[in-house]
Amino acid sequence: LFLVLICSVKISYFYLPLNSPNFQKYFNGYYDYRGVMHIHSRHSDGAKTIVEISETAKQMNHDFMIITDHNNLEGRVKEWEGYYHTFLTLIDTEISHKWGHFVLLDAKNKMDFNAFRNFEDPYYDGLKDSFIILAHPTHPGNNPWKNWEAPIYQGMEIINYDTMWRQSFRQNPLSFIKALLSYPVNPKYSAILLYHEPKELLERWDAL
Repeated sequence: LFLVLICSVKISYFYLPLNSPNFQKYFNGYYDYRGVMHIHSRHSDGAKTIVEISETAKQMNHDFMIITDHNNLEGRVKEWEGYYHTFLTLIDTEISHKWGHFVLLDAKNKMDFNAFRNFEDPYYDGLKDSFIILAHPTHPGNNPWKNWEAPIYQGMEIINYDTMWRQSFRQNPLSFIKALLSYPVNPKYSAILLYHEPKELLERWDAL
């Protein structure tokens, strides 16, 4: 998987029914779901099909995932969105823009992706009624976010291992090599070696 991101979502936003065997009820109508988002399939630069990724995520005891291929909704057009037994697969998209990349949730089926890639106005009408999360905003090479003042986003990706392994390679090569060598034997330990506290993003999040 390109990214594993654990998040809690409000049930009313994603309209998840209450038949998941893994949910834990909290209070005031909120539930805790385990899921992954910002994943790419073969419809953009991923290596697996949506069905294969869904099966892998289900084996990891997740309740849902959100596929976000670059600048397309082909998976939704081909009707791969839906339930796989009790596991829910949602399909949205990641927009490539000159300010950076962002995940667009609740994307409309018919979209002018060229307009999204090139809009200038932060109040662009095409963003209405969508939930926007900045994708890998501090990525050292893959178009980091450049316009923090633009009021278009409702969230940001804090943990992105594509960002972290690249930063680790630049900042601590010895730790990176150790993580690389340990990955075939102990992937979890390898991930821990690559992790570092994303202080800049946490400070930006706290400032919102």
